[in-house]
Amino acid sequence: MNTAAAAGDKEIEVTVTSGHGGYDANWLKDGYVMVTKGTDVIGTFYKIKAHDAMVATTTATIELYDALTYAIALNDEVGVAQNPYKDVVTGSTTAPVIGVPLRAVQDNYYFWAQFAGVGPGIDSTSGVNAGDDLSHVAGDVITQDGSGDKSIGTAINTADGDDGVLVMYTGLG
Repeated sequence: MNTAAAAGDKEIEVTVTSGHGGYDANWLKDGYVMVTKGTDVIGTFYKIKAHDAMVATTTATIELYDALTYAIALNDEVGVAQNPYKDVVTGSTTAPVIGVPLRAVQDNYYFWAQFAGVGPGIDSTSGVNAGDDLSHVAGDVITQDGSGDKSIGTAINTADGDDGVLVMYTGLG
């Protein structure tokens, strides 16, 4: 998406490129817009307050919570991303882990997710030992096996399979 805006602006207009699939109005609310190509401001990002529908080959307005601290030049490009905490899937074995709920959570309910510090985990495999580096696989925390799974933390206690385990979460969120 191409754009141009002055420092101090709280709205930017973007020209949506032809290969873009599109977003309904405000679907990206509380997500982010980031300068992805340009001169001096690559990596600058802002939280999205509201936006028009964004469909290929149209111009849309994105309203920001905070004013731009730097001007964005006409040939600079921006990308957009949904807030990672929007549309969280509970109990998924395939979605990225954003945190651990500290109580049972029903679908479509707001909840707090712990993403760092000591919290609960469940191991239904062959067990873990205190100090094991852990990853998340199919709803369980398991000992890191070098398969490339992302580390989510370290076991604090030893637990047999099908037992709860205390985890020092460090790799979530």
